[in-house]
Amino acid sequence: MSYWPNLIDRIPQGICILEEHLIVLAWNRCLEDWTGIPRSEIVGRSVCEFFPDLSSPRFRERLKMVFGHGCPAIFSPQLHGYFFDCDLPDGGKRLQKATVSALPREDGRFDAVVAVEDVTEATHRVRAYREVRDRALAEVEERKRTEERLRASEDELSQARDAAIRLAESRARFTANVSHELRTPMNGILGMLQLIERDHLPEDVAAKLDTITDCGVALLNVINEILDFAKLESGKFTLQPVDFNLAEEVQSVLDLLSGQARGKGVRLEGRLAAEVPVHLHGDAGRIRQVLINLVGNSLKFTEAGSVTVGAELLEHREDTARLRMWVADTGVGIPADKLGTIFDHYTQVERSDLLGQGGTGLGLAICKELMERMGGSLTIESEVGHGTTLSMDFELPLQKTPQLARPRLPEPDFPVRPELRVLLADDNMINRKVAVGLLRRLGCQVEVATDGQEAVDAFRRQDFDIVLMDVQMPVLDGFGATERLRLEERHTGRDYTPVIALTAHAADGWRERCLNAGMDDYLCKPIQFASLRECLSKKCPL
Repeated sequence: MSYWPNLIDRIPQGICILEEHLIVLAWNRCLEDWTGIPRSEIVGRSVCEFFPDLSSPRFRERLKMVFGHGCPAIFSPQLHGYFFDCDLPDGGKRLQKATVSALPREDGRFDAVVAVEDVTEATHRVRAYREVRDRALAEVEERKRTEERLRASEDELSQARDAAIRLAESRARFTANVSHELRTPMNGILGMLQLIERDHLPEDVAAKLDTITDCGVALLNVINEILDFAKLESGKFTLQPVDFNLAEEVQSVLDLLSGQARGKGVRLEGRLAAEVPVHLHGDAGRIRQVLINLVGNSLKFTEAGSVTVGAELLEHREDTARLRMWVADTGVGIPADKLGTIFDHYTQVERSDLLGQGGTGLGLAICKELMERMGGSLTIESEVGHGTTLSMDFELPLQKTPQLARPRLPEPDFPVRPELRVLLADDNMINRKVAVGLLRRLGCQVEVATDGQEAVDAFRRQDFDIVLMDVQMPVLDGFGATERLRLEERHTGRDYTPVIALTAHAADGWRERCLNAGMDDYLCKPIQFASLRECLSKKCPL
């Protein structure tokens, strides 16, 4: 055994040889360094004197198998930590992997060779790797869960968006249907009022009829506001830009509302600054709608003084102009705490001195949305007792070729050809009465049909100068009837007959549907006598 020390000292592992009673037979230099126990002190003595844990069952039972049967044993750092208790410089324990092999003796018994490998750094690296791996896996799993939550949220948002769109479209359809159903009786009310000859009525009766008419028109304006709101909310609102003259549009608004102003003793005036360009390109109809709403609102809340419509130039560019238009009144004003909600939907100023003024609470909200859709803004300044100013800031392109100012001409009377032969198709009895009355006042001969098929049959029997066709009818609707009329004209070679749509549908798109179906024009109920006369005069000139 004299060669053992030199041999085992060259091995870069801890090497120890034990006999069956755990007496140390050999102890190499590596173990001396690790344990601090010199070879001279431990050889020939029981290893358990120095390392008591080796006498515990977890070590003793497996060592017996080595000594008794020559079976090798391995002690891992994961299960046992270490074989020999060795401190590290930092105070920790040196992790070890110990492999115990049997060394045969001449008497048939076995000694044990214990080879101890320091796996501290490797174990720490493995643990660090596992920690990094576990963190990475945890992050991956968390990312997956986050992505799943995001996908779920996106799905929920998409479903919510789709539901909101469907709801808005449903509300728009419902509002359009309600508008249609309201316009039908309104056609009867306002139409019959137009048929009443007032020249020979007592003054008080005529005044009452005028009041009924005003109420009907006010109700129609409410219906139009609700319909506009539904179009804006559903996203089906579209701008229709045209070349227009701003000064003429302002004057038309002043002319339209001058009677209301005179009735209240309020001065209504316009002030357009000289530098304001008037030849613009934009949605003149919507600008006019906003002005009518704002001026009408000011007149409603102004009992004395004035309402002024003004315009000034904010910025002039090469091909656009940024303008500010305002409507200022000397009315009752609005409390400061109400200004923040004045443009909210369904909002009205709640003051005892303003009760009875009416309105849906949608007018200003619609005006604000219209201005924003045109890329502009609508703001308000007000002081109780001193009046209110509403300002519209917007930018519009200048006309490429400015039109000459149109001279103000007297309103044309639109003469209607005498004995005009008219085919009227409408399934509603009251609407038929109104239309027949208006047509006969114009000197027309009227043939009546109660559905689209009756209209087609009447058209085949005789010639007509013009057809007034309701859109929604039983048996055959106005679109189908018009298509058959056009086929009849092509097959028989008869002259082209203008077809005018009569409908209570006022939503965007209906005019285009009527024109695409082969109709020539579109009259929205309630039918106005002047509009009907103008349409007949243009389509069937003298």
